[in-house]
Amino acid sequence: MSRRITDADPTTNEPEIGSGPSSFRYREPVSHHIHELGRPPKQPLLKELQHGFKETFFADEPLRAYKDQPGAKKFLLILQSIFPILEWGRTYNFSKFKGDLIAGLTIASLCVPQDIAYAKLANLDPQYGLYSSFVPPLIYAFMGSSRDIAIGPVAVVSLLLGTLLQNEIDPVADKHAYMRLAFTATFFAGLTQFVLGFFRLGFLIDFLSHAAIVGFMAGAAVTIGLQQLKGLLGITNFTKKTDIVSVMRSVWSSVHHGWNWQTIVIGLSFLAFLLLAKYIGKKNKKFFWVAAIAPLTSVIIATFCVGITRADKDGVQIVKHINKGINPSSVHEIYWSGEFLLKGLKIGVVAGMIALTEAVAIGRTFASMKDYQLDGNKEMVALGTMNIVGSMASCFVATGSFSRSAVNFMAGCQTAVSNIVMSCVVLLTLELITPLFKYTPNAVLASIIIAAVVGLVDIKAAVLLWKIDKFDFVACMGAFFGVIFKSVEIGLLIAVAISFAKILLQVTRPRTAVLGKLPGTNVYRNINQYPKATTVSGIVIIRVDSAIYFSNSNYIKERILRWLSNEEEEVQKLNLPRIQYLVIEMSPVTDIDTSGIHSFEELHKSLQRREVQIVLANPSPTVIEKLGEFLLKGLKIGVVAGMIALTEAVAIGRTFASMKDYQLDGNKEMVALGTMNIVGSMASCFVATGSFSRSAVNFMAGCQTAVSNIVMSCVVLLTLELITPLFKYTPNAVLASIIIAAVVGLVDIKAAVLLWKIDKFDFVACMGAFFGVIFKSVEIGLLIAVAISFAKILLQVTRPRTAVLGKLPGTNVYRNINQYPKATTVSGIVIIRVDSAIYFSNSNYIKERILRWLSNEEEEVQKLNLPRIQYLVIEMSPVTDIDTSGIHSFEELHKSLQRREVQIVLANPSPTVIEKLYASDFAHLIGEDKIFPSVADAIITLAPKAQEP
Repeated sequence: MSRRITDADPTTNEPEIGSGPSSFRYREPVSHHIHELGRPPKQPLLKELQHGFKETFFADEPLRAYKDQPGAKKFLLILQSIFPILEWGRTYNFSKFKGDLIAGLTIASLCVPQDIAYAKLANLDPQYGLYSSFVPPLIYAFMGSSRDIAIGPVAVVSLLLGTLLQNEIDPVADKHAYMRLAFTATFFAGLTQFVLGFFRLGFLIDFLSHAAIVGFMAGAAVTIGLQQLKGLLGITNFTKKTDIVSVMRSVWSSVHHGWNWQTIVIGLSFLAFLLLAKYIGKKNKKFFWVAAIAPLTSVIIATFCVGITRADKDGVQIVKHINKGINPSSVHEIYWSGEFLLKGLKIGVVAGMIALTEAVAIGRTFASMKDYQLDGNKEMVALGTMNIVGSMASCFVATGSFSRSAVNFMAGCQTAVSNIVMSCVVLLTLELITPLFKYTPNAVLASIIIAAVVGLVDIKAAVLLWKIDKFDFVACMGAFFGVIFKSVEIGLLIAVAISFAKILLQVTRPRTAVLGKLPGTNVYRNINQYPKATTVSGIVIIRVDSAIYFSNSNYIKERILRWLSNEEEEVQKLNLPRIQYLVIEMSPVTDIDTSGIHSFEELHKSLQRREVQIVLANPSPTVIEKLGEFLLKGLKIGVVAGMIALTEAVAIGRTFASMKDYQLDGNKEMVALGTMNIVGSMASCFVATGSFSRSAVNFMAGCQTAVSNIVMSCVVLLTLELITPLFKYTPNAVLASIIIAAVVGLVDIKAAVLLWKIDKFDFVACMGAFFGVIFKSVEIGLLIAVAISFAKILLQVTRPRTAVLGKLPGTNVYRNINQYPKATTVSGIVIIRVDSAIYFSNSNYIKERILRWLSNEEEEVQKLNLPRIQYLVIEMSPVTDIDTSGIHSFEELHKSLQRREVQIVLANPSPTVIEKLYASDFAHLIGEDKIFPSVADAIITLAPKAQEP
């Protein structure tokens, strides 16, 4: 884009940022330089689809590097993309190798004892843990893009795998079948990861929120710790269940005859040693190696002591035997057919997703710390490939380990070569020293696992969740209690369910606000946030803080009408001029579908009856394009196409309520419809609902109330009592004709054409439902419609729009520079608007999208030899909410910008966002003087500083 440079106007007063209740009233005349609405040119269908596809799946512009490159260079870049080692390997030197060697040896000392312990956690023989730290890290070193992640088995995935596998096959009764199912699940875990990365569906893992992960990990840590009581206390008969009640019952039932005091002494002694070593390493970063070598030290000392004293003869349980040698092939052990193929698929998908979530979270954390970009999709391909290969080399699911990766980072690793060094050490262990582990007591392995998972219980994070977002805290606690009181799967299910509930709540109940004018400015803000903001006589200004889709369009319409009614009541009380205009501020409305347009038409009709004119302010290019027909011609859609009785009845009721200008309470309607069908089921009736044809006739015949239904019922009663015998000779052909004549009106071709013109996604949902019904069944058609509608919601919340803003000439208003060609940017400052609430489902995308905008601007600044970018202003007015994942992404963004010597600035955050920014201390982190009530105020303050060299 061409940069249009301007100096900011320093004449406007600067109001204070607000977060309190309103004390406004009333009203200020308006004078303002009027700009013509920027109507975008009609985009060709192919270009429109191409843009949407690119933003969804290729937002990071992965093909940009190949542009204008010769064929040989492109081939090399493709190879480097698949195998990043070919890129960084060219600059690899002895200095980097020295760091990787030390880091690799350090994490190897940690991984060997952990691998043996985690294999037992997955109910597999110890050597399988070592196998899984030999082959997968080698594959990852060639294909992975993270420099710091350390690969191998991890506690949570091992527990999950062991729990799910033993639900299908008893690991003791049929050890070989259990092992085969483990390899099958690992294969499908890898395939799941590979497919997600290859088809660039990595954004799906973002649906497991940070809050849910905190609770799930904490619950899994407690469950893992409880499971280790078997080894720590020397109990032989232990429950296979994982819930806390079953485990504690099993522990206490064995107290008199199942506990072994020698085992308890060994276990608790080494647990204390491990926790002390961990505390020392955490307290003083210079001694991180103490915590790293403590597990291996514990294994060596404990094995030596048990071997010398032969404590195993006194009931101390030991490892006994570990197979020597490298991984045998397991290609023929995988279930390629039969009943266990599908079971392996189900287990693999779940384990693969959890492993993926953990690895990508770890990779992003360390990438942020070292300020390099991590390609999530490449990571998924690398992780998937290593697990697919690993499943054929006797490995179970491997992923990034946080404890090992932290040690790897602190030990000074430079590249993924540290994983190769670790693999070599594991190879030597398998070939030479596995027999030495024969007398390793299980109590020490239990201690190692407990010490490893203690760090997964993050109490500080839970407290922060409570302070920032109560919904996040509920998700965290739901996942935590689900895991410890039921099972790992139930906890995971609760975490995902609560996360999705939050998304649905966001898209179905968006916020709206009444705006007022800040004194001395032409800026309009939420009157509840800015007490000094004044409304304008005869005008109500309402901002809608969401895209308007089928899922929220009726709620938004009714909320606007309630705002208007409240304002009209207050106007009457104060004897002020009546409301003549309703201005809807549309800047946060990034998109609108046919349901949204239909709701706007109904709103327009209601306002006409009140003699109030609807006015739209600052609609986006997409919204303008879709509203074009409505704005210019006032077309009437009036589409009602219900497949479910409730949907049809409520839709019909709302249609006629709109025509007669009264409000319909959807919840009361549902109660009434439900009650009538419950009673009807007990009176020989089948499902009844509202009929469009009958309701239309009822309306046109002049019905006034629901008494018309009573009259109809009386006529039906007389028919049943007196004249049913007369229908004896009624031909079925006539009944068929009546049905056909009645349903002909349900085929609304005009509505389908309008769907195509307004919203292609809506048209796809329409055609999917249509063809599903006629070619398969009503249920399949309904399922397709729901699936497509839900996919639309997911796309909305995972890929929100962002825009670079510029200043409209002669104003202090900042608008999308792609929509308003005359808008000018400000030297040394980039202004970006985020058009969505910032939640776990989109926070990482928004962070990366902002950084890409900034990189593009910095490149253009260098080309034009302009002053460097010093400030990044984020216009927050459409950001109605932010959760802990969003705060975390902002913290990472702040770190990245600090390294570029760019200051982050926030403009016009909502009261909810302000509260959470302060609760999380992010406001203090960036400086309270870097939060402004508007973009104009931010530019007036910062522009003079940005001009300085």
